[in-house]
Amino acid sequence: MKTKHYWVISLLAVLAVGPGLMSNTALSSVQGLVQKTVGTSDFTSVNPILIGNMAFALLVPAGPLLRKKFGARPIYLASLPVFILGSLLFAFSSDIAWMAAGRFLQGAATGVMLMIMIPMLVLSFPIDRRNYALLVLIGGFYGSVIIGSILGTIALSYGHWRWLFFTFGTLSLLGVAVSYFFLYDEHHGGSEKEQSSLDRAGIILSVCVAAASAFTFIFLQKWGFSSGYVRAGFGVALCLLLILLFVEYKVKNPFISIKQMLLPKPVLGLFIIAAGTITVAVSLAAFQGLLRQMYDISRDHLILLNMTLLIGVAIAAIASALLYDKVGPGMLGIIGSLILVFVNVQWLHMQYQSSLYVFAALFIMLAAGTGLTVAAGLMGAAMGGPLPDLVKRMTAVQFLRLFVYMGVPILIGYFTKKDAARQNGSMQDSMMTAYHDLFLISFILSVLLVCLSFCMNATGMGHKLAHKPHDKGKSAPEKPTVSAHGLTKAAVKSHKVIHDQEYRDALRHFKQHSLTKIDT
Repeated sequence: MKTKHYWVISLLAVLAVGPGLMSNTALSSVQGLVQKTVGTSDFTSVNPILIGNMAFALLVPAGPLLRKKFGARPIYLASLPVFILGSLLFAFSSDIAWMAAGRFLQGAATGVMLMIMIPMLVLSFPIDRRNYALLVLIGGFYGSVIIGSILGTIALSYGHWRWLFFTFGTLSLLGVAVSYFFLYDEHHGGSEKEQSSLDRAGIILSVCVAAASAFTFIFLQKWGFSSGYVRAGFGVALCLLLILLFVEYKVKNPFISIKQMLLPKPVLGLFIIAAGTITVAVSLAAFQGLLRQMYDISRDHLILLNMTLLIGVAIAAIASALLYDKVGPGMLGIIGSLILVFVNVQWLHMQYQSSLYVFAALFIMLAAGTGLTVAAGLMGAAMGGPLPDLVKRMTAVQFLRLFVYMGVPILIGYFTKKDAARQNGSMQDSMMTAYHDLFLISFILSVLLVCLSFCMNATGMGHKLAHKPHDKGKSAPEKPTVSAHGLTKAAVKSHKVIHDQEYRDALRHFKQHSLTKIDT
């Protein structure tokens, strides 16, 4: 491929994962419109949002395994048509069963591609520009989440939702076209011993945990927390999760590498990513509800305000790419979480006479603060342990993060309705109180993010993403000792940069190779 092939890989990564992320957030915005199409009782009985999120989380660990067996190109060219089929099923159908099937296909295809594209994306950049990968991870992936929210707001404002899924399918079709010409096949296929050591117990337990959680959230919508079925469901799901973690910790070749993430940085990174994504979901739900119902903002102004979120995404992407190697994940998370604390305090004390410019500034800061915390958590977890296990560690973190987030949209909707119903007074005052309580939850989560980020900062800078050629020259004369894991002890315990060889070692266990040779 040509010299700037890493931008092509970046485009392929965004087209592989972005439409699925857009679909998740857009559907959360337009679920009221979809409910009118299929009927509220049917929608809550088989919630397509929940089905898609469950499939997304469940299939994340399958990505590296499938890439090892078949290679990236065949999986890419198979997964995206599956996503297109799921989008078309959802767009054309008015039957809840077909919609659920479509969302399952969307979530499964996105989950498979997530941990195939992230390592490929990072490795495609030259070693002195690897911090640019954060531009794509934050600007492309997190940006897709925000774009989905914007598109959902537009669809809700005009009262039509089916065009959203045609749009997502078209983006995936573009990804198929680009990959056909620019994504080359690679060496793949593990040894017979590796292929026979599939962790079937881990796979079965993961499916059971996801299914138990999904049924529990469905019962929650219908009967509430007071139901014995709901409480029993949460208990069963929790027990199954603990069994899964124990089994995966003990097994030799686990489906989810729990042992590789039981280090300070990965654990803190997991909590930071989870809390950050929940914070932005809660805040956006409260923001948009308040603006739509309480401040009587016009449709066009509401859409424009949501578009300002993209400015915050751009700020977060550029800042994280420039600052990560200089300040480390801890300080990056502190900056982002303090911004979120400020935003939530402002909303808790917001006056009715506030101008649109104040709202726009808060939207920008919300997106920027969340982007910085997500970058800190994601890269802190990835770089917070031995590099040969980087992919396994990131896969485990992503699975657990998505599993935690699976029912968040349902919990937000349930809490808002129940909280409003408990209030005395007019419907408007009740909704105002409910949204105020959502901001309070978001504020508490942002304070928690500050604490977690300080803990992350206390663990040190960690490995750098990129280094300049003269850094390589300085370290060349030295011959450091090698640990039992095949990684230099200096690289594990110090804050030195990551070299190409160490990146390649990180994927050797998966028989994964970079798409093309990287110039260093």
